[in-house]
Amino acid sequence: MNWYLKKLISFILTILSVAVLSFIMFQIIPGNAAISRLGTEATPEAIEALKIQYGYDKPLPERFITWLGGAVRGDFGPSMRYETLTVSELIKGRLPVTLTLAGMSYLGLSATPPTPEWGYMLSEGRRYIQTAPWMIIYPGVAIFVCVLIFNVLGDTIRDIMDPKYKNRKKTKKSKKMEGNT
Repeated sequence: MNWYLKKLISFILTILSVAVLSFIMFQIIPGNAAISRLGTEATPEAIEALKIQYGYDKPLPERFITWLGGAVRGDFGPSMRYETLTVSELIKGRLPVTLTLAGMSYLGLSATPPTPEWGYMLSEGRRYIQTAPWMIIYPGVAIFVCVLIFNVLGDTIRDIMDPKYKNRKKTKKSKKMEGNT
């Protein structure tokens, strides 16, 4: 049990570290999201209003906590490019194709090298595992998280939709309770 607990803690710390580093890297990239969205001819008032709308007026730690809380719930906020869609909707629409491409490229059945794909990155990164382990960590974590999300989503849908499974769960619980008395 201790081994599993250590692995779980290690996994959580790794995911949290990746989240912190990703958030910080996106914060230090030069440029202004409000100007990118509104254009260079935007008024200072419009830029300030958009910064407030997206939460850029808040301190960095507060923005990180808000972002992380949303990411855990699967809410990545509104899209800066597509005004009527959220980032979660965009990801949901493209995820099946992305996972198919990742699997096919890992097997060598997909696009040629200049096209970035998770499976191809993972496959090519194996050569550098000793010197540059991050080359397989990031695409591997991305694939793992996507597969985990689909498994949880599938289990949830099964729990909701399959009455036989609900009855089996109730039967197992009642048998456990009878054994304890």
